[in-house]
Amino acid sequence: MAKKKSWRIFFDMDGTLTVFKVANSIEELLQPRYFRDLAPHPEVVRAAQILIASKDIEVYTLSAYMPESKYAVDEKNAWLDEHAPEVPADHRIFCPCGEDKSQYVPGGIQDTDILLDDYTFNLLNWKGAAVKLMNGINGTKGTWTGAALDMSIGGEKLAEAILAFVKEGKAFPTLQPKQESNQVFVYSVRNTRDFDYWAYGFEPYNRLIASGKELKSWRYELKWNGLVDTDETAESMRNWFGKDGFEDETPYLITSDIVVIRTKEGEKAYYIDPHDVKEVPGFLEERRRPECKLYMHGWCYPGNDIGSIYLARPQGLRKVGPGGPSDNVFSKLCDWAKTSTMSPDKIDANHILFRIYSSEENTEKDDPSVEVVFDEVGHLTGECEGGESAYFGFGASPRHRFYTLKLDSFNLLAVLEQQRGKYVHIEAEKL
Repeated sequence: MAKKKSWRIFFDMDGTLTVFKVANSIEELLQPRYFRDLAPHPEVVRAAQILIASKDIEVYTLSAYMPESKYAVDEKNAWLDEHAPEVPADHRIFCPCGEDKSQYVPGGIQDTDILLDDYTFNLLNWKGAAVKLMNGINGTKGTWTGAALDMSIGGEKLAEAILAFVKEGKAFPTLQPKQESNQVFVYSVRNTRDFDYWAYGFEPYNRLIASGKELKSWRYELKWNGLVDTDETAESMRNWFGKDGFEDETPYLITSDIVVIRTKEGEKAYYIDPHDVKEVPGFLEERRRPECKLYMHGWCYPGNDIGSIYLARPQGLRKVGPGGPSDNVFSKLCDWAKTSTMSPDKIDANHILFRIYSSEENTEKDDPSVEVVFDEVGHLTGECEGGESAYFGFGASPRHRFYTLKLDSFNLLAVLEQQRGKYVHIEAEKL
C-alpha cells in the first residue's frame, strides 16, 4: 500500500495572518509593540484554525523578522498566543528578513509543503506549492501569475480550497498577468571578497564618480525583477526607498542600487539614490560584452558518464532528453574557462560571474516566471579526478577527463543536479 502523503502548510504572518502596517521609518519598525499590536486578518486566522482541527494537514507559521529589533520575535509569539494559540511553539518558525524562507523549513522543503504568503518574492523561492494570499492591497504589479486565494471569500472557503487541493488534488485559482506593464530589474552591489564592498555600496552617484571609482556591472547582482505599470518611471521609483516592499511587492531600494527598465522600445539603466536619478548606459553595455561571456540553454539532464550534465537543445517546445541534440555543460565551460595557468589537471580562473536561470517550461531567461537559482562571483577552479585513466564526464579519451568544477565553495555539479528535468539558461562571464 502506498504511503499516504504528509501535508504541511506554512502561514506567513505580516500581511497574511495580520494586517500589513506601513512603517514611516526603520526606527518605527524597531519600536516596542509595533508587531504586538498588529490587527489580525480574522478570515485567515479562522482558516488556520479549521485546518488544525481537521488534522488533514500540519499547520506552521513562517514569518520574517528584523534581526535589529529586540522585540520582533517575542512580540510575534505573543501575537500568536492571543490570536492563534492553536499553533504550538515548535510550529512557529522565524527567519531573518531578506533570507530565503524555504531554507528554514524543518527537515527541508518537500513537494507536499504549501506556503500561503502575500509577498511574491517568498513565493518565487518556494519549491513546494506556493499560494499567494490576496489581502486587498497587494497584487497591483502583476509579478505573480500562479496560484492565489483571496481572503475576502472568508475563512471557511479558504480552508475548503486548501483541503480540496490536499485531499482531492483540486487546483487553486490562478492570477492572470497584467496586459500593460514593463519589466524591471533591480541590481545591488555584490558583497564579495573580490573588492571593497563598502567603497561602492551606499555611495551617492556624484560622490562615487568624484572619488574616481568606476561603475562596473560585475560588482552588481540581481536583487529583484518583476512587472510594473507602464507609468512607473525611474523618478517615481525613488519612492521605493526606505520601505521593505511588502505592501505592494516592489523591493526596497538602497543608495547605489541600479534599476533597469525594459519597455517595448528597449531598456535603460539608472543609478538611483534618494536625491537624484542618473542614466548609466555603460552598465548595460558592459553586461552585453559577448567576448567575455558564455551562454547556453536547454533541458537539463545527467549524462550516462559519471558526473556529466547535458543541456538538450529544444526542438520547438518539445522536451528533448538523452539521444537528442545536446551540449555537455562542463566540456563547454572548461573550454571557455581556460587560462594561461591551466594544466591538463587543473583549471584556474579568477573573477568569474556564474548565473543559472531555471524554469519548468521552455521560456526566455528574462521571462518573469524564470527563477534565478544561482548567482555568484568568485574563483573558478577545477581538479581532474582519477588520474590518467579518468574517462568520466567528457567521453572515452584521456583528454576528456572529468573535472569537478567549483566556484569558490560551490560545487557546480551539485548545483546543476538540483535542476534536472528543468529548462535552464546558464551564463558565465569573465569579469
